[in-house]
Amino acid sequence: MTLLDMQRAFSRMLTDQTFQRGFMLGEPAALAAYDLSDAELSSLRGIDRDRLALQARLLADSRLELALGALPLTSLLLHHDLHDHVERFCGEFPPVPEANGAMIVEAERLCAFAVRLLREGTLTPGWAEDVVEYERIVLDLSTSPAAWEGAATVALLNEAAGPLSAGDLPGLVPVTSTNVRLATFSHDLAAIVPELEDGRVPERVERLARPQYLLFVKRPAAVLVRRLRVNAATAALIEAGDGVRTTEEVLADVARAVGAPALAPDARSAALATLLSLRELGAVGFRAPEGDPKEQ
Repeated sequence: MTLLDMQRAFSRMLTDQTFQRGFMLGEPAALAAYDLSDAELSSLRGIDRDRLALQARLLADSRLELALGALPLTSLLLHHDLHDHVERFCGEFPPVPEANGAMIVEAERLCAFAVRLLREGTLTPGWAEDVVEYERIVLDLSTSPAAWEGAATVALLNEAAGPLSAGDLPGLVPVTSTNVRLATFSHDLAAIVPELEDGRVPERVERLARPQYLLFVKRPAAVLVRRLRVNAATAALIEAGDGVRTTEEVLADVARAVGAPALAPDARSAALATLLSLRELGAVGFRAPEGDPKEQ
């Protein structure tokens, strides 16, 4: 079985430069990591170190470039600085085969790595953390089977329910699925993202006094994820829906959250209109309550 260990050791030398240095220097911990014969150890340690280091660097850079290919806004902000930390990236996130495509997996790993560096203060600007999270959500909704299934689930619910008016909603159950994300950001991404998409990096970005809510929606058969800014009232409606309670119960919960016995008529009308808009967007589906004859 040592041949397999030899292959694994060589692979790790190419992807983990800290291990590579320790192995070449004969550090006991590195040498003991794999079951190698004296001949195999000699063969691996006899590899030209300059060529090995160059190959390892090229492989590391290619991993980073692959990930950044799926994160264009993050790349615009952090491309060169991330390459300065590529050795650490490979050490903390060694390449492991995954079921998803290599680009998606590497992009998810790079998002986690970039956030770590930004929170440490190792990378700047600090507001780039919001951009990384924004792109991570878009990537997930664009590529995950769960998001595609969720989009189909909501579409089928709405197709089965047929045309609805505001008056139909109170007795129906609002349902959200895995095709929807509601996220809060500390900076004005509604303004920042269009600039970045045009290739411009804002010179000055201020932290918002209140969090900004963005809604992300994956629709059936659509490649692009819909993204829109929503207010706190809409966010409260989305968060209150649990797929079990009726719209009437959800509205009552929203009212209690602001210390009111019930929503005022105007607020109630606005909430029902918002739910209809979210249905049209594909963010919410409606079904009859459990046990209702219409559910049979």
